[in-house]
Amino acid sequence: MKTKQLAYVLTKIFGLSIFVNGILSIASGIITLLIFRSNGGSYMPISSALTMPAHGVITIAIGFILIVSSRQITEYLFKDEVE
Repeated sequence: MKTKQLAYVLTKIFGLSIFVNGILSIASGIITLLIFRSNGGSYMPISSALTMPAHGVITIAIGFILIVSSRQITEYLFKDEVE
């Protein structure tokens, strides 16, 4: 496998791992909010309630961008390399 091909595959895998991490972050935030509500918590600051899901959405967006543009990223990194 050539270096450019390996970098392309690794960029896609990295994007997928970031994407999955974002999904888990959203799920964790929602579960935390549900547990807090079920334990009789009547007040939870909005910043605390939205931090994990917002982090998850941003992480999913970054992962999606890496997955979609992995070929362009690889071409940019190896633009001076001759095949």
